[in-house]
Amino acid sequence: MKTNYPEVFAIELDRDEVAREFAQLYRVSSWMLLGAVGFLVWLAVFTKSLEFLSYNPNSVVPNGVLVVGFFILTTVLVVAGVWLLSELIYRTIGKRMGAKRAARFSVDVEGAFLRIIDGRSDRKIHFRQIGDYEAVSSKRKNKPTVGTVRMRIVSGGANTSFLSLYGVKELIATRDLLAEVDAERE
Repeated sequence: MKTNYPEVFAIELDRDEVAREFAQLYRVSSWMLLGAVGFLVWLAVFTKSLEFLSYNPNSVVPNGVLVVGFFILTTVLVVAGVWLLSELIYRTIGKRMGAKRAARFSVDVEGAFLRIIDGRSDRKIHFRQIGDYEAVSSKRKNKPTVGTVRMRIVSGGANTSFLSLYGVKELIATRDLLAEVDAERE
């Protein structure tokens, strides 16, 4: 069967945009992890302060005011600590790891498959499993033709998941190209 497109070709990516997206994923995961740890620290400190106040009933300041003060103080300290640590992790580790992962990231069309090499995984998705394509432009104003192509992956009836290809150059043209190849090779 004659096709309009080569059997194997690569999708062109903007490596800087891919690196920024991966670094942002590291930032969000560090916020989540440190937020959970921070909440446990906050809970321990606040519980200890309540315990201390219950043993000190002869305080000059009323216990209600102290409890509110400890609550505000521990909350501010924990939120500031989580934010500072997550920014430190993002700036020292996240950006570097995002750049390394972006350097190994590639997207190719191989026959009836979309192959995504992530640096950590090598995945092939049959075009038959892709339900639809969505183009989301970059948040950066100076790169209006660069963005993310999101695809809905259908497997086993109602089970769906989404796959995002970050930093795609010529966003609309690439989305249309993938949809045409999908229609042709499905």
